[in-house]
Amino acid sequence: MPKIHWLRVILGGLAAGLIVNLSEFIGSGMLLREDWERAMLALNRPLLSSTAEIVTLLVRGFLMGLSAVALYAHLIGFYGQGWMTASLAGLAVWVVGYLSWAMTGAAMNIIPVPLAVNMALAGLIEIEAASMAGGAIYRPRR
Repeated sequence: MPKIHWLRVILGGLAAGLIVNLSEFIGSGMLLREDWERAMLALNRPLLSSTAEIVTLLVRGFLMGLSAVALYAHLIGFYGQGWMTASLAGLAVWVVGYLSWAMTGAAMNIIPVPLAVNMALAGLIEIEAASMAGGAIYRPRR
C-alpha cells in the first residue's frame, strides 16, 4: 500500500476546496439566491448577515475539498489511482457532507424541500468535480 503524501493531499485539497467554493458562489450565491433569500426570510433572518457566516462557508468549502482528497489518498491502496476512485471519494463526502445536511435542513423545516433537493444535486456535481481535480493533483509517495 502506498504511503500518503500529506503535502499533496493539502495541495489537492486546496484546489478541490477552491472548486467547491466557486461552485457554491455560482450555485447558491447566484442561481439559487432568490430561493435562499425566501428561505431565510421565512426564518426571519437575512441572507449572509455577517463576515463570520461568509468565512464559515468558505472554510466549509475547503474542508469538503480536503476531505475528498484525503479520502481519495486512503482509497488508492484499495482501488488504485484514477477517476473512479476519486469519484467514489467524492460520493462518500457528498453523502456525509451534502446529502445529510440537505435532508436534515428539509426535515427540520429550515429550508424548503425543493431547495434541499437542488442543493443536494448541485453539491453532488461540485464535489465530484472537486474530488477529481484534487485527485489529479494528488500523487502517493513511493
